[in-house]
Amino acid sequence: EGGDALQVLRGHVGIVTGVTTFVVNGEVRVASCGSDGTIRIWAIEGGDALQVLRGHVGIVTGVTTFVVNGAVRVASCGDDGTVRIWDAIEDGGTLRVLRGHTDIVRGVTTFVVNDALRVVSCGQDWTVHVRDAIEGGNACVVLKGHSRTVFGVTTFVVHDNPRVVSCGRDGTVRCWDPLAGTQLSVIALDVVCRALCTAGHILALGHEDGTLSYWDIRKRLPETSSR
Repeated sequence: EGGDALQVLRGHVGIVTGVTTFVVNGEVRVASCGSDGTIRIWAIEGGDALQVLRGHVGIVTGVTTFVVNGAVRVASCGDDGTVRIWDAIEDGGTLRVLRGHTDIVRGVTTFVVNDALRVVSCGQDWTVHVRDAIEGGNACVVLKGHSRTVFGVTTFVVHDNPRVVSCGRDGTVRCWDPLAGTQLSVIALDVVCRALCTAGHILALGHEDGTLSYWDIRKRLPETSSR
């Protein structure tokens, strides 16, 4: 009621560039990242910063969380061209540093296939990378098609098959088969999309002109090849 903030968390110095939530033992926690080069793990109750994760050089541009064998992990990406996997609960240490992008990494997300976790990242090198989050290493599927910076990535499942959707400065939204490494469809937009997410069969887009749009994936991203 009233639209008031329930909690204001302070600690970052500069811009907060990304935020996500996760649950540990029934308690909601927040992971945030910022231009101060840190990722911070917060307790909702009390508003305390439980962990400050340091390792990126420069701005941390994105953050997401996932669970492996009951353990919460954080994946982050940054201006240093890396994706980093962190222990979000115990010591806050870096578990893996994934390299391969040749410029700033702008977004990161994950999906599960056949009980294996994959990390998906995108960046200013015009590519989307898909890698094993557990085994680590730098071997990956590189999805090429965008002709300018890729701003964001999200995932969904169709007929038990994972799909990746990306948006870029080239004014397109592209759908990919991340296992085969193939592009399935392309939609040309009137206004560039800077952020996107999925929920079920709904794809939501945030555009540069301050508007949002949402589509039915089943109708707008058909399983067909395109340019």
